[in-house]
Amino acid sequence: MKTYGPINRILSSVNFAITLLLIGLLLLSLSSLEYFEEWKLILETIGITLFPAGLITLITYRQFQREIRGILRQQMEGKYLQHSGIIQFHKEFPLEKYKSLVRNAKTDVKILNTWSTDLSTISSGFVKNKVYESKGVNNFRIEILLIDPNSGATKFRDKLLNDELDTSLEVKKNENRLRSLVENEGLSNIELRYNDEMPTISMFQADETVFIGWFFAGKHSHNCSYIEINGKESNLFKDVSSNFERLWDKYESKAIIKQDLSNNK
Repeated sequence: MKTYGPINRILSSVNFAITLLLIGLLLLSLSSLEYFEEWKLILETIGITLFPAGLITLITYRQFQREIRGILRQQMEGKYLQHSGIIQFHKEFPLEKYKSLVRNAKTDVKILNTWSTDLSTISSGFVKNKVYESKGVNNFRIEILLIDPNSGATKFRDKLLNDELDTSLEVKKNENRLRSLVENEGLSNIELRYNDEMPTISMFQADETVFIGWFFAGKHSHNCSYIEINGKESNLFKDVSSNFERLWDKYESKAIIKQDLSNNK
């Protein structure tokens, strides 16, 4: 097992302090014996010197414990975050950051949600995407999977939200916005599909960055906490991506707006 330098130094200091304390106690005990009468002064002097030194170090041991725990926690968290890909937690959906990522995306944008009040703002990034504007590649895709406005899942979500918004109506607004981008802006790389299920997570991806949120009762997903993940090789990114692909393939027959990249250069 690998022993890290800082931890090794701390443990060595504690062991040394205990050693000093024990030796000091031993010498003081020996100095009280008649057998060591002629060595009494020397033993007492050394014992009185070593014992307080060890005691003072042990009194500060609590600080050493905190340092050890801090180092171990940082190493464990760092290793976990490295493998998971988590780089930041957001109190709510980071709209502006995601819109910027969409504008600079080079390969794909993927969204999984019931519907999104932020889609109008996000979609402005579709139009201004640098790759699409240059038309230098024809494999930049925007894939959006929303809840079917005619499915029972919309009613389920309405009950959870318990507010004045109508899920079915909001989904249709999202669809109309995307249609306008295709018809008025000529964005042929957009595909919208409907699914009959209530999504388990809210997902907004742009290339190697993905934001994951949840659907809580009485709260819209964009107002919930989001985890930001970076790196397609990270465990969480793979899990989220795999989940999206399974749903995307499952509802291929429910493509409401289809991609048409034939006119791209």
